[in-house]
Amino acid sequence: MISDYLIIGAGIAGLSAASRLRQISSTAQIVLINGEDRLPYKRTKLSKMLYCGWSKEELAIYPATWYSDNRIQVIAGHKMISIDPQSLSVTLDDGSTWAGKKILLALGSEPLGIAGNLSFREAQPAEAFLQGLKHDTPLSILGNGVLAIELAEQAALLGKAVTLYARQDLPMRGEFNLRLSRQLAALLVEHKIKTMPLTQAPKQQLMACIGTRARALSLLPDLSDGKGGLAVSKYLETRYAQVWAAGDGTVVDGSSPCHLWHQAEAQGWCAANNMASLSPLEKLAYLDLAYRLKLEVFGQYYFSMNYHASLDCACLERNVGPVYQAIYHRNNRVEGLLMSGDKERNKDYEKAVREKWPLAEFVSRLS
Repeated sequence: MISDYLIIGAGIAGLSAASRLRQISSTAQIVLINGEDRLPYKRTKLSKMLYCGWSKEELAIYPATWYSDNRIQVIAGHKMISIDPQSLSVTLDDGSTWAGKKILLALGSEPLGIAGNLSFREAQPAEAFLQGLKHDTPLSILGNGVLAIELAEQAALLGKAVTLYARQDLPMRGEFNLRLSRQLAALLVEHKIKTMPLTQAPKQQLMACIGTRARALSLLPDLSDGKGGLAVSKYLETRYAQVWAAGDGTVVDGSSPCHLWHQAEAQGWCAANNMASLSPLEKLAYLDLAYRLKLEVFGQYYFSMNYHASLDCACLERNVGPVYQAIYHRNNRVEGLLMSGDKERNKDYEKAVREKWPLAEFVSRLS
């Protein structure tokens, strides 16, 4: 059988696309290829829950009945091993072949291949990693971005000695200014997490949290943007007719690779609209809005939104009690934000950037 829509990958981009396609059409045949051994889940929680652990279905986004109620056929536990973009068919590791009139690639990213390293991008490797934490051996982590720091915190809470090996001395320099990076670095030191130069990293048994490439490129290298991302048009189309791509690692029209949960969710929604469109006039260009990044470790909360895109703006830094704010503004309107210590109002900070609040309104409302 050839389905109307074949979605490869059951992360948030693939799931968002499946949901949107069903909203658009009550009769379309939708097949979702899920290479994992459980229902699609909130994978960003894996690195936040090592200390308390999780059950197999605990992180599921929807219950099993949601898929049956929406008539979405889920092929679980088998990964794609080949794809023919001309015939719009794929082969899974059980030897089965699936075809669709239209295909969405939503496979996400994978860590750059470094021999002997571990991965933390799926639940089963994460569970194996959790078992390994029970052994009394130090933990070495490559990187000092969000994933690396969340893993370091959880491992430290479990009593492990942790060392981060990174290119930069200070953590999160891609998303934080110097002040917040230094504040976070001091927090890591306080909890006995070391940071060492990347050049001094051991050769084996590292948790790799540095450098990724779009997973689909292992089978379709000609879709590369040249930097490890999967290149698509502003309509999320690949170079192959009737093949779209969305989610982590996707590079839209030469922009930066998708790497945030809500960004991937929006791409899946947009791709679904364009897959279902009946004419070019109905296609929607993907609008890459600003999305917030949050980090919560050792009881401290950090927030970053549209930081890099706002570096040419004026910046107002201020402390409101224990709360730190760096407000990037242009023509007296908010363009980007950094914040620590104000988790309860994070949705207000997000709205401030999205809606470009006047600076005076921000100061009045978030003091």
